Amino acid sequence: MTASARNPCWIRGGGDEKPAERPVLTVVQVFDLADRMKDRRFRVLVLVATFASLRWGEANALRRGDLDLAAGTLSIRRQYIELATGHQLGPPKSRAGIRTVAVPAPVTKALAEHLDIYAQPGPDSLIFTGPHGGILRRGNFRRDSGWLAAVAGIGVPGLHFHDLRHTGKVLAAQSGVSLATSKRGWATTAHAPR
Repeated sequence: MTASARNPCWIRGGGDEKPAERPVLTVVQVFDLADRMKDRRFRVLVLVATFASLRWGEANALRRGDLDLAAGTLSIRRQYIELATGHQLGPPKSRAGIRTVAVPAPVTKALAEHLDIYAQPGPDSLIFTGPHGGILRRGNFRRDSGWLAAVAGIGVPGLHFHDLRHTGKVLAAQSGVSLATSKRGWATTAHAPR
């Protein structure tokens, strides 16, 4: 029996994953996208997801008690995982996902206005809900917000909601936030993208 110099399990191109580059928006495009939301309750969701660099489930699980308007910060402590049978509440994707992030002043102001109009009172009330006050589902969000028309309207028809998180991280880096600070969440508004 002789040994082969070549791995018999090797497949040509098997280890070469080249994911498509995802779009990154400018600050102007983010606000334009937010303003194009068909239902105004979703405008602030777009802004928060971008400028706090949140995953869908993290934004969906935010409660009034997670927001400190005076400090301009959000505490990310939980996320919703969407299942066929409903939602499951749990911790963020990783231990590092539990963090406090600063929110730029214009977004904090928009959040305060949003709470007055759309959120129920009390620290355990969800910040973002569907039109009937329930937990958001991705499909309902896409339909109710007019997402596809909005992203086409800003000239980025293939944009995914998760691209807002990446956009926020890129904007933070462009404003001088270090990669280390960005990974753990910025603790002051001095670090938040402007």
